[in-house]
Amino acid sequence: MFKDSKIIVVLEYIIGFCFLIAVVPLFVDPRQDWNDAHQWAYLFFIVGAGLTLVSCASGMKQRIELSQRILKLEKMLDGKGLQTQ
Repeated sequence: MFKDSKIIVVLEYIIGFCFLIAVVPLFVDPRQDWNDAHQWAYLFFIVGAGLTLVSCASGMKQRIELSQRILKLEKMLDGKGLQTQ
């Protein structure tokens, strides 16, 4: 299974949410030297990166939990004398 670390999940969540929070001031006080296209492109990029990191962290968290469940089931099968492939 995957050898993911829980620290990576936590870091992805933190960075992803920081990206999402970083765009809030730009909605409240937009930069005057940018036109609307620059503003929206910047905001969409940051929000997209943030959502991508948060969803990757969620997927990694699920893989870690699934790996732990599989190991637990393998130990339970080995304890009952059943063979695993």
